[in-house]
Amino acid sequence: MPNPDGTRTRNEHRTELIRRMLDHIYNGVDPDEALARASAEYKEQIQREWAHKEAEMMKFLGIKMQ
Repeated sequence: MPNPDGTRTRNEHRTELIRRMLDHIYNGVDPDEALARASAEYKEQIQREWAHKEAEMMKFLGIKMQ
């Protein structure tokens, strides 16, 4: 669960990466490739979350996105 300010702890990041990596390994992916895929997926998820938060903030402030 994220902190009240929306950030995550180092342990939460580590746990999520390990979980995603183990899911890939369970599905037969090489461990090195599994780590690369898990990292890319997690980075993309975080970027989507922050883009959504930014859009909500801009809407709240009344600033139109181009």
